[in-house]
Amino acid sequence: MYSSPKSAKEQLFENWNGKEVNLLSSSPYTNFLKGLKEKNIDIHNIACSLTEIYVDSQLTQSINPNICGFLNEWLNNKKRINTDNEKDIEKTKLWNNYVEELWIKLEQEKELRGWFRTFIKNKIGLKQNLQGYISNGLLGTSSEYSDLHSGINRIHISYHFARNS
Repeated sequence: MYSSPKSAKEQLFENWNGKEVNLLSSSPYTNFLKGLKEKNIDIHNIACSLTEIYVDSQLTQSINPNICGFLNEWLNNKKRINTDNEKDIEKTKLWNNYVEELWIKLEQEKELRGWFRTFIKNKIGLKQNLQGYISNGLLGTSSEYSDLHSGINRIHISYHFARNS
C-alpha cells in the first residue's frame, strides 16, 4: 500500500507536537512560566515549546512562507484541546494568563519584533489588492498552503487572543 508524503503542515505539526523544551534558567521566560508548571504541566509544556517554535518559525519563514498560518492553527488547536473548547474555566484562565501573555512577550522581543505582524499585514494587503480581480472565487479554495478564506471575507492568520484591559 502506497502512502502519500506528508504535507509541510503535517510535518510541522508533528515536529511541534513532539517538541519538548526545558527552559534554561537564563531564559527570559523562566520566571514568567515558573508558576504554571505546578498548576498544569500540559499547558506549561506548550508554553515552553512555543518559546522555541516561535523563534524557529521566524527563522524558517523564507523557506516556508505559510508558517504563520500553520503556527496559528497549531496553537488554536492546542488551546481548544487543553481548555476543552474554553469550557474548562480554570484551564482557560491559565491559558490566557500564561500562553497568551507569552505570545505578547514573544511579539515584543526586539529580535523577533514584527515578523508575524508584517506577515499579517502583507496577507491583508494582498487580499485587498486582489479582491477586485478575483471573479472565479478560486482564492478561497482550500489547499495545503491556503490560509486565505475569501468566501467568508476573513483572513485567519494571527493567533487570536482575548486580553483583559
